[in-house]
Amino acid sequence: MEIIAQILGLIATAFIIIAYQFRSNRTFFILQMISASFFTANMLLLGAYGGFVLNLLAALRGVVLSLPKGKGITKPMFWAVNVATVIGYGILFYCGLMPSWIDFLLPLQFMVGTWFSWKQDGRALRLAQLTVMSPVCLVYNISVFTIGGIVTECFNIASIVISLIRFGWHGFENVNSQKESKNV
Repeated sequence: MEIIAQILGLIATAFIIIAYQFRSNRTFFILQMISASFFTANMLLLGAYGGFVLNLLAALRGVVLSLPKGKGITKPMFWAVNVATVIGYGILFYCGLMPSWIDFLLPLQFMVGTWFSWKQDGRALRLAQLTVMSPVCLVYNISVFTIGGIVTECFNIASIVISLIRFGWHGFENVNSQKESKNV
């Protein structure tokens, strides 16, 4: 089972790397949703239930963010799910049912990612990805040993650092405004 889990994680990594090649936010979020779906199966097969739940939510977030404005689940409804998840994780952690503190940090980093994804501010999203989201996920992925997850977060961090070196912080604003103008 572990080999299948690792293969699914690497397929998820491939989808997220492909997603970064598109300028359309809609296409990016659809491919991110597909990647999260593969990571959901990857985490389930590894017995990493914290990652399993968060990747289910990430797949749902990808669906919500890829929908045209005014369609589907509203932001307040999705935030209610986010908050309920954090409260649920808190209760499970308090009762000793979460194996480690990193399991509790997962929903918090997910909320940070959701917030900045909806803001559609490229600079803020990259800063959150570099300082909160990827480091928390990288530590978690190392702790459950998902090769695809580790590679994905290393790729995320490296791509942000390379972009910073090439374009500086102002380059994120330009890329984001170009992405917005090409939205489908």
